[in-house]
Amino acid sequence: EARLQPVDAILCHLALVDLLLLLTRGVPQTMTVFGMRNLLDDTGCKVVIYTYRIARALSVCITCMLSVFQAVTVAPAAGPLLSRLKARLPQLLGPTFAALWFINMAVCIAAPFFSVAPRNGTVPPFTLNLGFCHVDFHDNLSYVLNGVAVSVRDFAFVGAMLASSGFILLLLHRHRRQVRAVRRTQGSTMETRAARTVLMLVILYA
Repeated sequence: EARLQPVDAILCHLALVDLLLLLTRGVPQTMTVFGMRNLLDDTGCKVVIYTYRIARALSVCITCMLSVFQAVTVAPAAGPLLSRLKARLPQLLGPTFAALWFINMAVCIAAPFFSVAPRNGTVPPFTLNLGFCHVDFHDNLSYVLNGVAVSVRDFAFVGAMLASSGFILLLLHRHRRQVRAVRRTQGSTMETRAARTVLMLVILYA
């Protein structure tokens, strides 16, 4: 078709944030491991850490979004509400992407204020030492509040992903039972293979 399919749009967005994640964490970390020092100044650290935090959060959120989208797509239309939701899914992608960007930019807003270039000497307490940058929270309260905010967000989205994947597994199990009498072949069915794939992916990701 001329237009990008919804699942492909989600996968493209996921690829974009994963590429940002690789560029803002993988590349500087690798350069630091190979002995390069003073890669970034304070401003560079603030930009890189903020972008990294947003990209990492969006990677979790968009993976969850993909799982929920697939669950809604394969769910049987049990009523008018679900039927309308299925029909509107392509139109909801843009607002959902915008909302996820906005939420994660707000949750990660503290990161630039605490990010500095590495200093000579010992690393202060309550500091995340990334090698190429330090995230210095100054006190225990800031450290704990940041950890709680990030953890609540991550657990909420991973929990939604687990729930939607469990729903898909339930649908596959029901479908397999319904068509068992029709099929004469033995061995691994398409539903079983799909269920194994879903289960393996969600366990590895979680």
